[in-house]
Amino acid sequence: MNPRTLLSALLVAGIALAACGTSGGDTLEIGGSDDPIDRSVPADTPDAASASRTGAPGFTSPVDARNAVPARRLTPPPPPTANQQRPEVYLAFYGSEGLLGADNQWTYARDNLDGLWGNAFGGSDSVEKAVALTRAVGTLDLVVEHPITLGGGCVGFKDDRYWQAVENVGGFTFDRQGVSVYAAENPGCWANVGGVAGARNHYAPQGYGTIETLYQPQNLTNSVNAASFPTIGAGSAGEAALYSGDRIGVECPLDVCAGVGYADGFYRAMSIARDRGVPFTWFTGYSDSYGISRRGWMGRVQNMYNNITFRGLWRAGDRIVVINYDNYPALPERNGDGSFADTTSGIVGWLLSQRPIQG
Repeated sequence: MNPRTLLSALLVAGIALAACGTSGGDTLEIGGSDDPIDRSVPADTPDAASASRTGAPGFTSPVDARNAVPARRLTPPPPPTANQQRPEVYLAFYGSEGLLGADNQWTYARDNLDGLWGNAFGGSDSVEKAVALTRAVGTLDLVVEHPITLGGGCVGFKDDRYWQAVENVGGFTFDRQGVSVYAAENPGCWANVGGVAGARNHYAPQGYGTIETLYQPQNLTNSVNAASFPTIGAGSAGEAALYSGDRIGVECPLDVCAGVGYADGFYRAMSIARDRGVPFTWFTGYSDSYGISRRGWMGRVQNMYNNITFRGLWRAGDRIVVINYDNYPALPERNGDGSFADTTSGIVGWLLSQRPIQG
């Protein structure tokens, strides 16, 4: 199972399981017998990593010459001026276990993180881990990701019980920023849920004020053959959602979208967001299937960030989401010389340092 399919299955299954709340004795479990995720193969084995989250077929390792010409390395952009804003930086719950219980090893990212990305931890202690991560950081801003497609089929919206359970156990209240609706495997599933209007009707009463449409770059280009992520057709429900949501997001790992092929779809989506005047989210992740052997993610994130910066496409309210699918080193945040390390916390810290921290 590729990382995106696994994550989507976890989101669909976990958030919809047993009723939440602690006062009535009910428990909310993720990873029980009803969980559709196959947990018999460790996530870091070759079988489990045989295809990437962002797309088998048509998107295996970003360093595979069949997919894209290697990205041209860019020198860092000029130092920011006082009036420049950095994108907001969000950290995904999923894959962040390596940060728990080590607060003194990633202080800059913890103190300055803008928000948390709501895709649940796995395991029966998922809620407890989510509470621990939330308590570790200096923000309660939450964006929930929800897939409306799984394995090419369509699934409906879910309620907010999982995140309510986290709040109940943790004794805090999230500042719900919005929902990111993922439909890359089948953009036509937007028709099944009533489009963006249907998403608003479902999530607004639960406190989520904005709806983001989250896709893969293959959905917005004809230059890459990726049956797993079909091109959005003109006049389709997927296109209607793209042009009516409050935000547009695209997942693109490493710096593959700075090269040939995937750049077309990624920058088309970003240009649509700029033309519409809505914010954009770049969703970057690491999976063992990307072929870089748990090293070098930092340099590729820097290259992609600089590529966007040189094009002058960042706007206030844009976001970068960082997710660690396959046990990329989480710590330390900094090297011995004080520079940010090639780790999940170091990448988050580097991204946060690119523009003045907004008060």
